[in-house]
Amino acid sequence: MDKSWMQCCRGSDPFIMGVLKFLDFVVQNTNEPTGLYKFPYTKCRNHKRRLNVNEMYKHLTNNGIMEEYTIWDQHGEASNIPSL
Repeated sequence: MDKSWMQCCRGSDPFIMGVLKFLDFVVQNTNEPTGLYKFPYTKCRNHKRRLNVNEMYKHLTNNGIMEEYTIWDQHGEASNIPSL
C-alpha cells in the first residue's frame, strides 16, 4: 500500500485521500468490536486514546499522522519481520 501521503502537507488532496484509505484499512483489518481504534496521531502515538473513525479523521486531517508509523501493525498490517 502506498504510504507516501503520510509525508504530504495536511489539507492537501493526497493527504486527505490517504487518511481515508488508512481509515478504510483500519476498519477492514482490525478486529475491534467496540469501533474504537488505537490512534496514530502525532501526540497520542497509538498509546493514549482510542477513537472512532470519524474522530480519527478529524484529528488526522487537523494534526497529522506519525510519519514513522510505516508498518501499521497496530491496525492489522503484518510486520514482515521474521520471528526468531
